[in-house]
Amino acid sequence: MSAWISSTRCLIPRSAMTDRRRSKFRYDFFHDPSAVGGAAILAFFLLAALFAPLLAPHNPYDLTQVTMADALKPPVWRS
Repeated sequence: MSAWISSTRCLIPRSAMTDRRRSKFRYDFFHDPSAVGGAAILAFFLLAALFAPLLAPHNPYDLTQVTMADALKPPVWRS
């Protein structure tokens, strides 16, 4: 029994099997529109978070920048 099991070993190297699995995953991923769309949305939010200090260079928690006199002014796009 053990001779039969040892003779039916897979002849494909382990690295080739993992490459095949990896390429199948890559093929399945890039041919699924919802997966590609989700990855694009995730990448967009990740880049927005990384570049947030450049997009809005002020500190929203800095109370020295807040003045109560500006509270009753209309928004910038209406003035």
